[in-house]
Amino acid sequence: MQLDPAEALSFPSIAFGNATIPIPQQPSCKSYPGEPTWPSEADWSRLNTTLNGRLLKPQPLGAVCAPSHPAYNSNRCNTLVRSLSGTRTLLDDPLNVLTVYLEGDTCPISTSSRKPCTQGGFPVYVVNASTVAHVQAAVNFARNRNIRLIVKNTGHDFGGRSAGAGALSIWTHHLKSATYLANYTADSSLYTGKAVHLGAGLEAWELSDIMVDHRISLAAPGWATVGAVGGWMLGGGHGHVTSTLGLGADQPLSLNVVTADGRFVTADATHNADLFWALRGSGVGPAFGVVTSAVVRAYEPLSLVRVSLQWLTGPSYDPGNSPSPVVNRETFWRGVSAYYRFGIAVGDAGGVDFGYIRNRGNGSFSFDTGLTFPNKSPREVFNLLAPLYANLQSAGVNIANRLPAASSPYATRRGGTGASLGNARYSSRLWPRALWASDEGFAAAMAAVRSSVEDGGYTFHGLLMAARPLGGDAADSVSPGWRAAAMHASMQDDTALADLSPEAWRAANERVLRYSAAIRAATPGGGAYINEGDSLEPGWQDNFYGLGSYARLLRVKAALDPWDVFWAPTAVGSEGWEVRTEDGTLTQNGRLCRVGS
Repeated sequence: MQLDPAEALSFPSIAFGNATIPIPQQPSCKSYPGEPTWPSEADWSRLNTTLNGRLLKPQPLGAVCAPSHPAYNSNRCNTLVRSLSGTRTLLDDPLNVLTVYLEGDTCPISTSSRKPCTQGGFPVYVVNASTVAHVQAAVNFARNRNIRLIVKNTGHDFGGRSAGAGALSIWTHHLKSATYLANYTADSSLYTGKAVHLGAGLEAWELSDIMVDHRISLAAPGWATVGAVGGWMLGGGHGHVTSTLGLGADQPLSLNVVTADGRFVTADATHNADLFWALRGSGVGPAFGVVTSAVVRAYEPLSLVRVSLQWLTGPSYDPGNSPSPVVNRETFWRGVSAYYRFGIAVGDAGGVDFGYIRNRGNGSFSFDTGLTFPNKSPREVFNLLAPLYANLQSAGVNIANRLPAASSPYATRRGGTGASLGNARYSSRLWPRALWASDEGFAAAMAAVRSSVEDGGYTFHGLLMAARPLGGDAADSVSPGWRAAAMHASMQDDTALADLSPEAWRAANERVLRYSAAIRAATPGGGAYINEGDSLEPGWQDNFYGLGSYARLLRVKAALDPWDVFWAPTAVGSEGWEVRTEDGTLTQNGRLCRVGS
């Protein structure tokens, strides 16, 4: 259901826009609560009527835990805290984001917190969208009233895009339609075959159910509760079958979008082709429009063979009953280097790995990884990994190559419970395949990783994969760094950033930038993955998007959104605006204003 043009005409605040008409001088900042330009209660009430009662003004979950807040209730707080793990409490909340410090941690969910609870970086109002018309009304209202607009599904967000002080939020969480299309033909005639029409609120576990029901495979996020049709897809999107089926951004055959003028359009290879290109790989934010649904490619069922590896080093880390070898420090790092040196073969064989190197404190380190190989037999995987095990044993890590267990279906009913609050900051790097051609260059890159873990205390998360679309060129705006990469890796800062003073935060920030710069320098020609990247990534236009694409992306942005309705940190065109926080830290708890105003 779309917004009725007659209704839009009767309520000027939700009137449609026209991007071809010159835009008059705009205010230097987005409207903010308490200002004369902020909509009146009557305006918000009228909007709620247009939305059939779908406008929410929610308080933060943690309000029940703040003694000074009117909603304080110790019993409800205890129940809330107990429910945070293993339930959908966080995922189904219209405000909550899972990375706490990005909002500003202005209303902690804790039985021991004595901090006051404020709205902080959470939006003031939320549109609980269940139709296209709801999204259109929200976009038009935000544009016409000069209000910051954000979009949220589950709150899996490492970049601060789902939070924003003084904002109106579009909550896409309940756009959960799904239709299997057994014989779909794209208007461009470039594709004929199986497809699925997916609503923007669907999560990875729900895609798994669709796969089981229709005996198909879909490219999906690896984490069960990540939204599958929003930022994950629009920013690239990797998962367990990336090396076989391609990235999430390679999957759409058609996208349904509400653009900045409030219009509902279809974007595909023949209609709104520039928008279709821009959304698939560079649409995160959102930058160009709110995707309400997508038609994506479907594939034949896949089976998976899984292999796990782990080794540890002392003296203080006790592996307990773990069968994994315990080695000295130099052997540990020789093994890590041997593993990743082999790693380019993983992606080339259609496999993906999720590996971690952790600093356990007091000179203790651990390495663990899980490899996944689609449509391979256990014997094929055994033979493929034989050189890896030989190299590990030569390095002193004595792990025997054993025949993996029988393959299991990729599509299984997974369930969607369980999500916890996090505080980690990520710095991403896409390691180019060319790095593996140089022994010296690869050694330098691994030395930078070792320094970040040993000296910096950070966690290294490496994901070996080959992000090539099935069937060749996808003609999308995915960063060229992805196409050239053999590994996506991130340096993870697990410091409790939300608990730091502004001065301590700035010191922690300088450390992150210093160690990430060393990894960046050791991986020339690489890029970074925007969905797991740092909002303070230097040269983010090139690292996240590629300069060759970014100029074209800016032109698409200017043509579709001359009002700057859509803004998010490091999204296309975001460099003209900044969030002004009181303490200067990296949060969304501040007013959005034009740079230099």
